Amino acid sequence: MQVRLTAHFHREQAADGIGEDEIARAWTQPELERPSQEHPGALVRTARQPDGSRVTVVARQTADLLLLITTWKERP
Repeated sequence: MQVRLTAHFHREQAADGIGEDEIARAWTQPELERPSQEHPGALVRTARQPDGSRVTVVARQTADLLLLITTWKERP
């Protein structure tokens, strides 16, 4: 599967200091999941991180592609 990051995702990841391991955890081990209201066909997934923060990832997934649209981090 190919993984692509939008320019917006990349900027938000850098701005919030979100690591690739945090993104992977949010997408593969979510505590919360819902459909995105702003990005039709995308999912919003959130997972608590080891440091107590919560990382949210918005992405659209097909059999061949995971398109990461945006992300943010909520610190405790």
